[in-house]
Amino acid sequence: MTEPASSMLAMGLDSPVELVGAYALLTVVGLVIAKAAQLAVLGWLEPEPVGASAATKKRLRAEAVTEDVDLAGLTQGKLPSADHHAHVAYLRGGVPSVAELLVARAEAEGWLAELDGGGLRVGEPDRWASSLTRELRAKLVVSELGRAGVLAAARAVAERHAGGFERDLVAAGLLRGSGARTAGSAAATVIGLAVAGAVLMRASTEAELGRAQLPLMVVFFAALLGTGFVASTARLTSAGERYLAWLVGATEALRADVASGQATVPDDVALAVAVEPRAALAGGAAH
Repeated sequence: MTEPASSMLAMGLDSPVELVGAYALLTVVGLVIAKAAQLAVLGWLEPEPVGASAATKKRLRAEAVTEDVDLAGLTQGKLPSADHHAHVAYLRGGVPSVAELLVARAEAEGWLAELDGGGLRVGEPDRWASSLTRELRAKLVVSELGRAGVLAAARAVAERHAGGFERDLVAAGLLRGSGARTAGSAAATVIGLAVAGAVLMRASTEAELGRAQLPLMVVFFAALLGTGFVASTARLTSAGERYLAWLVGATEALRADVASGQATVPDDVALAVAVEPRAALAGGAAH
């Protein structure tokens, strides 16, 4: 029986094992290229980190969205002020981290206190309370509330300001905007799907020739899974990752003091919770 011209020999491959190996190698190389393309796109779209030049600082001040926030304060080597704590929390974990920060700060300010039954007593904030915790207080219409209810109200406040936090952090070069993340993912996805498509076409050819196509289909699905993996784009820029890592080291002593109850000033508590989840702080104190 004469084989069609489109056989393994057309590729210079003498066995099914060599064929599968060749397409597996193609998949690996293709996914590496996809990741490189994604990083190139992100590098091109990634904002310049804060503090790099006077021109950058001027641009960042012009692009700042949140009122009265100096984005140059979000710079490695300088602990963030109270105005930046919510930005740091958003950088670390988004809206849930900001909500956790608001509740922790409200408790440190004294107007939100834990009851014996596990709920929280809602009082009135002093005039030196932060604007965000004042906004949280306005959403709490009862004098006693469960922690879940307070966190839900805090989350609503955080969601209201999330857009401003994100735009500020993007302008500061610490966070990737949704447009950059989409572009980076699209670049990797296009290349990855092209590779997967090539494998699938070859598997179809093998089926037409009456040969086993299962090994190539395994490579095809591996290519799809690999494409999904390489196409995922981190929220933080490289500068954002370095900044958070620096904050973790710079606040180690402060976080230990907050966890042990030695530091109770609202600004100290807020910074500690902005950098590290509250559960982790409690776990560190237990050890």
